[in-house]
Amino acid sequence: MIIKGLPFRYLSHMEFIQFISDLLAITEEAGPAKLHLQKEHSELTFIVDEMNLSFKYWQAMPETKGLQEADKRRIAAYTGIRMNVKSFLFHHDSEMRNAATLLYKNINKYGTRLSLRNYPTKTTNIEAILQDWATKPVLSKAMANLQLAAWHAEMQTANELFKALHIDRVQKIAAKGAVTTKQKREEAVVIYNHMRQLTTAYYTINKSEEELESFVNSWNALISQYKVLITGKIGI
Repeated sequence: MIIKGLPFRYLSHMEFIQFISDLLAITEEAGPAKLHLQKEHSELTFIVDEMNLSFKYWQAMPETKGLQEADKRRIAAYTGIRMNVKSFLFHHDSEMRNAATLLYKNINKYGTRLSLRNYPTKTTNIEAILQDWATKPVLSKAMANLQLAAWHAEMQTANELFKALHIDRVQKIAAKGAVTTKQKREEAVVIYNHMRQLTTAYYTINKSEEELESFVNSWNALISQYKVLITGKIGI
C-alpha cells in the first residue's frame, strides 16, 4: 500500500502544524517502536513544538497585525471589484454586459478563491489583474465603461501598502537572526518524507502485519481529509 501524497504548499502554517500533530497522534497510538519510527516521531514532535512557539511569536509582532490589516484591505478591494463586475453581467445594455464579461473573465483567469490563497499568490495575482487592466486597451476601456477606476486605484494602493509592510517585516525578522516558522516547516517536510519512505519500504516487506496496515490506512485517511480541505480552498 502506497502512502498518498499531499501538496503541502496549499496548507497554511497552522494547517500544516495541525496535520503533522494529527499524524504524530496516530503514530503514538500505533506505537513508534513497533513501526520503527521512534527517531522520526521524536524529531517531528520537537520541530512541531518549535513551530508552534515560533508561529505564536511572529504572529504577536506589531508588524504582523499591520500586515494582516493591509491584506484584508486589498482583498476587500478585490472582492468589491469582482462583485461590481459580476453585477454588470446582467445589465440591460449590451455594451456594459460585454465589458463586464471581459473583466470577469480576466479576474477568473487568476483564480476564483483568491482570499484563501497564501500571501505571495495574492500579491502576484492582484498585480497581474492591475497590470492587465492598466495596459491592455480592451480591458482599460471595459474598466472605464463600468467606472471602476477608483476601485482599481484602491486595490493598487492596498496591494502596494501590503508589499511595503511585508518587506519591512521580513527585514526585521532577518535582523533578529531568528529561526522562522518557514524554516522549521522545511525541516519537518524532510523528516516527514523520510518517515513516509521508511513506512512504505517496511510495509512492502511486512504486508501481513495488521497493526502496520491499520497505521497506513489511518495515515492515508488523514491525508484524504486534508485533501478535501485543500480542494475547498483552491478547487483542485
